[in-house]
Amino acid sequence: MDTGFLHLEELTKNREPAFLMEIYENYLRQWPADAKRQLRYANLCLEAVEKGGKDRRERLLKARQAAALARSLSTEKEDSQEAESLLKRILEELGSV
Repeated sequence: MDTGFLHLEELTKNREPAFLMEIYENYLRQWPADAKRQLRYANLCLEAVEKGGKDRRERLLKARQAAALARSLSTEKEDSQEAESLLKRILEELGSV
């Protein structure tokens, strides 16, 4: 992760995941082909789901989209495997919604 995002993560570590989700959403609108950021965004969506709230299904759908994009964009085996694992988890969660 580049220095800017490392600082961002550090500065927002005590905030709700939804706050950081919004920042990643804005970034990914401009740079959707960033597989690593898509993975991070999918993880943030899942963290927000775990915290609870009324947007559970919407966040799961956003996580699914980001993980699917990351899987198809990733050039590193590790990222591809993480995306596949996230997709399985998300699909299980969506089945319980």
